[in-house]
Amino acid sequence: MISKYKIGIAEYLSIVGISVCLLLTFYYDWWSHSKIQNIDYIIYIVSVILIPFYRLFTVVCVTFGAILFANIYGFAPIYSNLFLIVCSYLIGLIIIKALYTKEKKEIENLFLPSICLGLAFISLSINIFSFFKINTPLFYFIFFSSITLLSIILNFRFIVDFIKIKKWTIFYNDKINIFLPTFLYIIFFYVILKSLIPESSTDGLSTHLALPEKFLQRGIWPYDVTEYIWAVQPFGGQWLFSFLNFFGGNPAVKLFSPIILLLMFQYLFQSLKKKNIDKNFSFLLPILLISTPLTLNLIDNLHVDILHALITLVIFVEVLLFKNHWRLISCLVGFAFLIKSSTILIIPGLLIIYIVKTYKAFKIKDFLINLCLVITFGALPYLTAFLITGSPTFPQYNEIF
Repeated sequence: MISKYKIGIAEYLSIVGISVCLLLTFYYDWWSHSKIQNIDYIIYIVSVILIPFYRLFTVVCVTFGAILFANIYGFAPIYSNLFLIVCSYLIGLIIIKALYTKEKKEIENLFLPSICLGLAFISLSINIFSFFKINTPLFYFIFFSSITLLSIILNFRFIVDFIKIKKWTIFYNDKINIFLPTFLYIIFFYVILKSLIPESSTDGLSTHLALPEKFLQRGIWPYDVTEYIWAVQPFGGQWLFSFLNFFGGNPAVKLFSPIILLLMFQYLFQSLKKKNIDKNFSFLLPILLISTPLTLNLIDNLHVDILHALITLVIFVEVLLFKNHWRLISCLVGFAFLIKSSTILIIPGLLIIYIVKTYKAFKIKDFLINLCLVITFGALPYLTAFLITGSPTFPQYNEIF
């Protein structure tokens, strides 16, 4: 039964924000001849019909995306992404326990950071494997499944308890304004539909899908800049694309971006709620984040920037809102470097925060450990580029190096 409802500033802001973002889609030609098409009416009507299920918005989004992808591309893209996420979380669980904590409650609160750590490990592992002619779907399945199985054995009791505690809270969300999930449905449905369209962008076809395809054909990455000018750049995102492509083809790679957006939304929403921020406002901010024109443009064409944004978001949320797990953050900063060299832009801000928060208890040993973790997860592509070309960022910034 719906109680009396009072519209507040969060609701007004959400209406204005979503309206602006949808209007800006005209700029990106999401509308044919600036006219609303039948598919748009369907999305709006379905989103309104789903209002009674506003506390199940995560289930609605996942179910809608899964049905569409399975209907067009089969179940392989879904299974490959599910395999990647499960492996990432369980592998990340091992790393988190090894880094600093075995406290059950604290580990439960690090669900998405654990996934990010696992993604970092998988990406770095594939980067190392790329030098050898061993890269096949069978090898990846055996290797990563073995580590995942080991994590299940080591953390069986924790995993069982975690499922028992979280099985409802993950899917059945807290009570919020009944209209806010409608905006999420509209945006997410558009994102899913755009992801169903085969890739046509120059960047996507020449790099983000070309590398996984060549990698699958050869079983090794040659790092030959005379054949491919970008051969030695950081490929942290593309290594994960390769993992997905090995098991689910190009559609699996396209499905990865909507999954990342949904993870970003849930992570920021849950993080803000934990800080006792109004639930409606906590819902609104992630909505505005995933509906910005830049985000929609990155979804329209395949990029690694969505993945990089996820890692950057986790880094700063953990730094600014929660207990500073500096070893975890250092691993993620290294992973961000493994994805894009532009990560250097966030380093000054992170260093200032680190100094401010640790100056009273600053230890050179802790600083060196954190630095080593950044180097471990992020240095390999730059070292490779330097040894092959003499420039750690080839073919960019050659005027510096």
